[in-house]
Amino acid sequence: MSTFSLRDRKLILSSADDIHSHTHSVDLANITTFCIDGNSIGVEAGLVLRELLNSMPILKSANFSNIFSRRQKEEIPETLAAICHGLKSRSTLCDLDLSDNAIGVLAVESIVPFLLGNRSLRVLKINNVGFGPAAGTIAAKALHLSALINSMHQRPSNLRAIICGRSRLQDESAAAWSEAFASYPNLVAVHIPQNGIKELGLTAIAHGLRNCRSLRYINVADNTSREEGLDTTRTDPDVDATTAFANGLSSWKELEYLNLSDCCLTKAGTTQIIAALALGNNVKLNALLLENAYFDESFGASLLQALRAGHLPSLAVLKISEHEGLEDVETGVWSEINTILRGRQGGVVSERDIDDDDDTRYLDDLVSALIDAPESDSLADAIAGLSV
Repeated sequence: MSTFSLRDRKLILSSADDIHSHTHSVDLANITTFCIDGNSIGVEAGLVLRELLNSMPILKSANFSNIFSRRQKEEIPETLAAICHGLKSRSTLCDLDLSDNAIGVLAVESIVPFLLGNRSLRVLKINNVGFGPAAGTIAAKALHLSALINSMHQRPSNLRAIICGRSRLQDESAAAWSEAFASYPNLVAVHIPQNGIKELGLTAIAHGLRNCRSLRYINVADNTSREEGLDTTRTDPDVDATTAFANGLSSWKELEYLNLSDCCLTKAGTTQIIAALALGNNVKLNALLLENAYFDESFGASLLQALRAGHLPSLAVLKISEHEGLEDVETGVWSEINTILRGRQGGVVSERDIDDDDDTRYLDDLVSALIDAPESDSLADAIAGLSV
């Protein structure tokens, strides 16, 4: 087993010779990891890559992120289709990264046959691909149809992680993504921050995720749970995203990481979240991120009570933003909360202390565990002992 890597070489790979000059002496049959990210790939080079990928019988991980810099947009669909064609039948492929490519509505159809046809993939990374709502809907519907195909053949899906942040999914594609998520009940990680999803869309997402009872990681940061001008006293779970996520917590008993930062959570919203967590259904929760959320005076007291009662025995990290109305995290009930969390190698992390690398580590560690999990009739059993 070996790795082939041209990572971040900034090569212009346009012709067949451009590819063959780097691969002619490579034992393709022995390649498990193929990384060509950070280079510029043209149509002819893509067609050659299709044939090379077809000659990698044990390929496990493929990184094709950021491969269209300095390319005309018209080149992208055919090149991407060729690469995905080469990957579709790789029965050992666990991890595919297509992030940081301008896929959009112009090229999304190029990845659909792969989404429909590959059965081994565990981790799909389509972060920052400029989908927009139209292409986002197409991708989500393809994933949903793939799940239905699995169901028709009475075989469980291997897909465990969907990473699709910063892709402009917006409300218009949220219903399709909700349906897609719901059709993969064994999902472990969903990462969809910064997608311009507003309250109704985020509510739909929460409803879909309730069917995913194995979730360990949820990141919906920087989307909007409460739209300005709407009735802030409303708590109808069909139209209230915060209520929908609070209600979902009873389904996510494996949850270790929850990021609701920058989601416009009101004082009533954070009260709902902590009340749901205090029920004791989320004993594995390790990190709770509520940056730029608002709290009333009862939030800290409710959290401390839940910690004292043993309802959040794994919680180690709470990320918040200091603002008017929130007492200093080093005083009062927050001081006691901080002491408890520090005893678990964590703490209350205020805005001035926030390190985004810690958040990335959670996802990276979980994805690595998913990729490295041994083959098993039940992947869920294989990763049961792994933790972020």
